[in-house]
Amino acid sequence: MKDPRLLGWCAAAAVASAPAVCAAAEAAPSLTDSGSIYNALWTLVIFMTLMAVLVPLAWRPILRAVRQREQHIATAIERTQANRRESGEILAETRAGLDSSREQARQIVQQAHAESERDRDELLAAARDRAAGMIRQADERIADARKAAVDDMVAFGADLATQAARTVIGRELAGPDHQRILAESLAEIRRRAPGGRA
Repeated sequence: MKDPRLLGWCAAAAVASAPAVCAAAEAAPSLTDSGSIYNALWTLVIFMTLMAVLVPLAWRPILRAVRQREQHIATAIERTQANRRESGEILAETRAGLDSSREQARQIVQQAHAESERDRDELLAAARDRAAGMIRQADERIADARKAAVDDMVAFGADLATQAARTVIGRELAGPDHQRILAESLAEIRRRAPGGRA
């Protein structure tokens, strides 16, 4: 089967050479001239021989190369389109990954901020509790010291009262009288002492 492209090339060559052939025909002597017929036949034989040689040696390799080039271009176009689709998919995946990473980073920052707020609140609460405990301990120590001071004053006052009573009465009290007078004196001193209990 003849290749339609080869026929197309031949037709294009014939069309392109038509003006030159027409010009040569006008300039040539008439066909009735015996030299012209031989020249025409000889030209035809040379042309056919040249075509017989060129078609297998030149046209077919050229057509084969053109076909291979077309196939190569078609393959390259297909690969380029496939690469473009793949690049688009990779770009979409990359953008999705980047968006996901940004969201994770935002969540991590929020979580760290919340944890730092919670830690700060816990530290403040612990410091307040510690300060309150220290104040409570100090108040307890002050109350204990005050009670000890009042007890010392009461005991000292009781001794003074006993000595004064001994001096006034002139005798030493003993037994229930001593205990009663001592209890009355202690109660009176406690009642009059600042922060004392009646």
